[in-house]
Amino acid sequence: MTPEVEYDEEGMIGKDFDQIRVYDAPMVALTQMFSNQSSWKSIKDTFLNPDKLSPAERDSFTGRLKRSLGDNPLTNSVIDVALNPFVWFLFLTTPAGSQALKSGGKVFTGLGKKAVDSEGAEFIKYAIGRYSPLQTIGLLNAHQIGAGTPLTSVLSSITSRANQLTKIDTQTIQPVVTEQLAAISRKFGVAVESFDPKMAPHATAKIQGQEMTLKQYLHKFNVYSDIQMRGLHKDVVRKVGTIAPPRTVEVRVGSKKHYISVNPEDGTKIDDLIHNKDTISLDITNAIKQGEDPQGLIRVLEKYEKTEKSILQDLMAKSNITAGDLTPELVKVSRVSGKSKLDRTATGDDPLKLFTKSETVEAIDPDNFSGKWLEREGFSSLLSASREQMNRRYVDMFGDVKKYAETGVLEFDRNKIKRIFSSLSKSQNSVEFSDILSRELVGYIDPNDFEIILKGIKDNKLSEDKLTDLLIGLRGLDDLNNYMPRNVYTMATNNPGAGLVKRSMDSAVLPRNIKREASRMSGRVYERNLKDPVIDSDDLDILLQDYENRYFSSLPGAESPKLKRLRTKVNNSRNFEETQPLTADNGRAMVMNLDFWNSYQKYLKSTRNDLVLHIDQIDDQIRNAFKGDLGRSIGQYVRTGASKTDPDRVSLKGFSNRYEAIEYITRGLRNVDDMGLRAEKGAAKGADYVHDILIERIRGNLPLNDAISQYATLQAKEMSGRMANSSFMKAVEGSNEIAGKFVKNLRKFATDDLTESGASAAGRGLTQLFYASHLGLNLGSAALNLMQPLLYTASWVDPKVLAGAYGRAIKQYYGYIQERIPMGIRPDPLQVEALRKKHFRLSSIATKDRPDGVDLLDILQTDFELIDQQAFAAASGQKKMGGASFWATEMPLKLFSHTELFNRLVTGEAMVGQTIKAGRLKGIGDYSRGIHRAIASSDEEIIDFTENVNQIVQNTQFGSNLVNSPQAFQDSFLGIPWVRQFFTFPVRTLTAWTDTAPMINQGRRTWGLTGFETQGRASAMMHDLMRMMGTSAVVYEVGKNALDIDLSRGLAGQTLYESTIIGPALIEDQRNLAYNLPMSPAVDIFFDATNALTDEDKSILGTLAPRFIPGGIAMSRFFKSLPALPLTGKGQPFRGIQQQSADWTAMNEQGQIPIYRQDGSLLEYRSAARTVLGGLGFDSYMFKEDQALNKFLISNRQEIINERRKYMDAVLNNDMGKASKIKANFEKRFKFPLSVSKAQVDSAIQMREVPLKERMYNRITPDFRSKVRPYLIDRLDTLKSRSAEELDLSTAQKARVLPSTFDRDNETLDMLRGQ
Repeated sequence: MTPEVEYDEEGMIGKDFDQIRVYDAPMVALTQMFSNQSSWKSIKDTFLNPDKLSPAERDSFTGRLKRSLGDNPLTNSVIDVALNPFVWFLFLTTPAGSQALKSGGKVFTGLGKKAVDSEGAEFIKYAIGRYSPLQTIGLLNAHQIGAGTPLTSVLSSITSRANQLTKIDTQTIQPVVTEQLAAISRKFGVAVESFDPKMAPHATAKIQGQEMTLKQYLHKFNVYSDIQMRGLHKDVVRKVGTIAPPRTVEVRVGSKKHYISVNPEDGTKIDDLIHNKDTISLDITNAIKQGEDPQGLIRVLEKYEKTEKSILQDLMAKSNITAGDLTPELVKVSRVSGKSKLDRTATGDDPLKLFTKSETVEAIDPDNFSGKWLEREGFSSLLSASREQMNRRYVDMFGDVKKYAETGVLEFDRNKIKRIFSSLSKSQNSVEFSDILSRELVGYIDPNDFEIILKGIKDNKLSEDKLTDLLIGLRGLDDLNNYMPRNVYTMATNNPGAGLVKRSMDSAVLPRNIKREASRMSGRVYERNLKDPVIDSDDLDILLQDYENRYFSSLPGAESPKLKRLRTKVNNSRNFEETQPLTADNGRAMVMNLDFWNSYQKYLKSTRNDLVLHIDQIDDQIRNAFKGDLGRSIGQYVRTGASKTDPDRVSLKGFSNRYEAIEYITRGLRNVDDMGLRAEKGAAKGADYVHDILIERIRGNLPLNDAISQYATLQAKEMSGRMANSSFMKAVEGSNEIAGKFVKNLRKFATDDLTESGASAAGRGLTQLFYASHLGLNLGSAALNLMQPLLYTASWVDPKVLAGAYGRAIKQYYGYIQERIPMGIRPDPLQVEALRKKHFRLSSIATKDRPDGVDLLDILQTDFELIDQQAFAAASGQKKMGGASFWATEMPLKLFSHTELFNRLVTGEAMVGQTIKAGRLKGIGDYSRGIHRAIASSDEEIIDFTENVNQIVQNTQFGSNLVNSPQAFQDSFLGIPWVRQFFTFPVRTLTAWTDTAPMINQGRRTWGLTGFETQGRASAMMHDLMRMMGTSAVVYEVGKNALDIDLSRGLAGQTLYESTIIGPALIEDQRNLAYNLPMSPAVDIFFDATNALTDEDKSILGTLAPRFIPGGIAMSRFFKSLPALPLTGKGQPFRGIQQQSADWTAMNEQGQIPIYRQDGSLLEYRSAARTVLGGLGFDSYMFKEDQALNKFLISNRQEIINERRKYMDAVLNNDMGKASKIKANFEKRFKFPLSVSKAQVDSAIQMREVPLKERMYNRITPDFRSKVRPYLIDRLDTLKSRSAEELDLSTAQKARVLPSTFDRDNETLDMLRGQ
């Protein structure tokens, strides 16, 4: 029996003030109901507006019990935990992850139901394509869209392999890149982070006796390196091959016809000759008929006949045909068509042949100026390493990797060649493949012939082995030592008024349709058709300058032939750039750039995608995913024959690479037809996203709408220019060095012709700056982040398992820190990565497919960092040098990044413990040779284990790789990093509950001690919500009682509330709305800056400045614990930096510090400890603030005023019954009598009798009344006063002088006045 509670005369309970959080609300509401204290309003306020509750309504049974036991922190914790209704939920629910592992190997399977296949076997049919409202607005990721299919496993295999190749690419060349960038930095005295001239900072140096800017130097490096890699410093004999059906020449000798096979090029020449000869013959006949002299035409005809005779002699000799006395004649040239026999031509030859020809490419740098300059500048090792890496990639694509590693001999792998062409034959068109792959294979085949080949394969008329032999023969023509892809171009336009304008094809302002058109131009087609490609004149000018310095002569006829030839080539290129746009249908000219570094990186990236998607054989992870229910479920929809959504496209009968596996799955999703219209549309939409957007993003293409992306870029540049040159931003520029650099970069962004990579880098730089300024050095945010595993991870695994995971994570982290500290602040990143692999065992787990280890936690270098175009520079360049970027971005975020690392450790280890407990894993072996090995009964169990760990980390820690990001973050404006900043966590928190939770264990849930089982989305969501709230309630109660801190901000209730966005928007008042809604700092700053520009308010500079400084928000908070700083007072430019100050010289006897507002008014007295901890960032949500008490007092004061007003209104309306109820309810709520004073009664009457404008006039200062009195005199007929003099009477005087509608002597008013 709970003790009775006594209230004082003011209705207050003798105890400390406690805020009511959602975890307190159930017990408070129960207490109200059992104490006859409840009403609809009190229950509503308990959960939504607890500040409006009276002291009596705020009390609870647990509070009374704790007071009766002496308010001991330990007993208080036990009582609150034991009696919290949310905690009881833990006994009514069972962790879904543990149940999933007991019933099968996979945890995240998708919603499912029993079904029977075509053979009568029963299996679990997953509800693929099930409708989700959040999918329609693009908030789901690929894991959630593909739930219940092998899609997650296939995508995991893709990203794992891509990360492996990316890491190999980076680490292979990283040492030499680091060395070269460091050397350039020393020469120019600035930190150089990339070989890209467009990213070069302003600097000059004397290079080999010549004054050069850094941009010129890097441009020359790229041009000369490209010349060397292409072999353009020497004459090169290039062999070019073409695969095609042979052309057949019909030769007539007398009445006998002979058919002779020729190569396509000769066939075209002969066909042209026959056509020209027939045309001239007809012209001669017409000339004779018209009486004209045909001699000129006859001489042309004789020339054609002479050529024909020569061709006939060669053809007949080749085919052993004799003519005797007869005259042979060329009749026609025919080619194999789709309707002809593909298996044999008329002569019985093979249907396809490899035709080769040789051509000599003349050197443009015969004196090798490029090679000599590069050698003097020390770039030889970089070029050698690059060539070696390109050759290795070539072997990866086409050769036997093992044999090449052992012997250094290239032997083509027939299976790889077959898989490549298998993908080509099963795809809708070759556009689905990357540029490099299409250039390597399709580029050799005429488009018409390619269609013939595809038809022959599908009709089983073309031998796959024969085609493979031809492709291997084609590869044998490659000159690996003089190859560089032609993948960097510049577009030239020449419009009236604008003149010649040249833009790189990766310029951010070029429309997407132009870029796509250019990307479809196969480089191999160029190589086949253009002996001398058109090179950008600006690039050739670099070489021309050196030749002019060496060979220029003013003497007539003394100019060197080499210089003359090069100048001619430059002039031809320039003429092409100027004239071609004037005659081309599209008004554009394309010229190739000699841009080594950009071309090299594009090649590695493109071929990496080819390997991952098309060339690699499917691995055990994918094979395992297609076994059992997952594969059978999607297989039910992949039927032979036409698809209902794509009738012209037949389904796959099998697949041999990852891309075909994706095709298979998306084909099945498009065919879903038995789950309702909305579900079918959801499945088809998901398939479109995966196939058309996600895969293209993985390849590196940007699928944003052309008009949107171009418009946004142009508008952003224009807006940046206006903002950077505004008076406000000029003030920001002069405030400090970092802010000044930001404004200068903003101005540079507005004026430069940004490339896509440059624009992306600028966006990422802005995003990194905001992360560093808002989260850097922020202890409070880091502490909040540490609670993330207490949300979903805690609800899906057993509590004991989670506790064990924390123990193992702490042990691993401690071991890592012990070895990490001696390495210093800025060690070699590869050494740090090796150290992480050693201590964090889940970061390097060996599998059959990845014996070198796979990072299940995603804590090593991420694919986002590595795939980035500046990967090599970013990974190596300035880790050893000046270090401004390190101190500005990396260092402030170290604390936050380490909490994220620890969360991943805990989450991964929780799955390890749960898998071991389920008997599906025996353990993890010790660290050896850079890897850890999972120990299980079979390879399948290891695959399931690695997928479960990786998925629980991605689904609870919300990583931001492509596969794990919502669709809207890929194909809309939210794809811009600084726009979506801080949106990821709330969005993923919401969708993890609505869509990820139902994925676990087919949506089945066991309801704790009851043993009751349910299955479905709603029941799974409710079950997991109850577990999250129960776990959070335990943490909250222990924190509140034992530690005297409020942890609710980082727990399930507040997190889910904020993630809905709708909740805060409807409930929070305007002042707290921004605090509870996710908003990008860039957007928030934009509005603040706009207000500052509009109002010319420079004091707002103090509020904005910290947001542009790494760690600025944390420093601004720390300033609150310091004495008043200069230039931060009222009217000062940095006023917003220090919103509060502490007067440490005026500490009172209790050790409390006076805290002052900016205007100098005293806010409160605060303990020294709280002042310091608050300055470190712990006051915003962890400690009980006086702000909450102030809000409670204000709300209760307003509640009392409102109740008193309602009471007087009822009395004045003579509704005494209502008045009595209001009075009784008031005294029940507040525990003291409801009384009103005579002045309050008179005021209430006046409010009923005196119009608002007259009351407002009486309240303004007398000095100002004379200014506005004429306005009211004009409206005396609408006022209580009858004359101008009466306007200035006070309310009390008016009550005495002017007549009232109330009888002021009646008993009711006497009763009111007498209370």
